[in-house]
Amino acid sequence: MNDAFLSQLIPVFILFVILFIVLVYIYSYLKRRNKKHALNYDQDMRRFLDAVENKDIKSIQFYGDKMVWNVHLKQSDKRIIYEAIKPIEVEHPELKQLWKDVHYKIHGHEPLNIRNEDDPWILKGNFTNSEEDIIDR
Repeated sequence: MNDAFLSQLIPVFILFVILFIVLVYIYSYLKRRNKKHALNYDQDMRRFLDAVENKDIKSIQFYGDKMVWNVHLKQSDKRIIYEAIKPIEVEHPELKQLWKDVHYKIHGHEPLNIRNEDDPWILKGNFTNSEEDIIDR
């Protein structure tokens, strides 16, 4: 074989080996994180609900954040977290980011601070819910 070909092949081979090692590390990290999330899911949810019951804001923030970013978070638990945080978020601004994260996980967008009269998607005027008005819209 040509020496020039071999001299170009060695760096490419080393690059692929390094890339493979990095990919194996990322895969193993994600696999470990997935197992850890699965093992801690029920316990973290229980601790979050206890913190809400005791009105412990630091624990609500800590366990709520752990639950929101858990890869096994169920839709029903998202709703529970959302409903638990919604009334106390106004009194405790440190929970604002957690509430936004839960809102995003449920609705797929960040909460909008729009009053109903400013909302462009709310139809204004004399509309009823009759079939003719719905078709005209």
